[in-house]
Amino acid sequence: MSSNPFLGLVSSAFKNTFVNAIQSLTAEDSLSLPCLLEFEGSAYTACDNCHYDAVNQRSSGRYKTGGPIAFASGQQCPRCNGAGKIPDPASTTSTVQLIVIYDSRRWLPMGSNNLTAQAANGSIQTLSNADTYDDIRRCNTMLANTDVATESTQKYVRAEEPQRLGLGGDEFVLTMWDKV
Repeated sequence: MSSNPFLGLVSSAFKNTFVNAIQSLTAEDSLSLPCLLEFEGSAYTACDNCHYDAVNQRSSGRYKTGGPIAFASGQQCPRCNGAGKIPDPASTTSTVQLIVIYDSRRWLPMGSNNLTAQAANGSIQTLSNADTYDDIRRCNTMLANTDVATESTQKYVRAEEPQRLGLGGDEFVLTMWDKV
């Protein structure tokens, strides 16, 4: 009976090298791109465009001097639509570093999805470090590559649950996104 020549080939040192190599690719100054995750607004801040009516718990309909969008007194504030508060940007967005794979021929297989059909719809795949998992799971939409701040920045929604992966661990997150 011959022994398996591949036994012991994948050592813990090899696994560490793999993890370190992929983590270096996801670093901010490497192949990853800054992407903006957008969450359903749950925290609010006072509207910076109108005065708040604490009794009625909404906008008083009076423009706040220095606000971004002037409006006539007694009218609905165009910034908050009369609510008197707006979603707090700090709690409704998060910038994360993602390796964005636009070319479907380079996608890693995942789940039972038809990757060919997704490619035809302008879908993308992202790879990131495990610490992005919770944010990716709870985000509603994602803007890819916010370094290129143009009106043509593409918005995506998660096509399926993100998957943890690694070489014997779960150090990374693989996610499919569909173009909105």
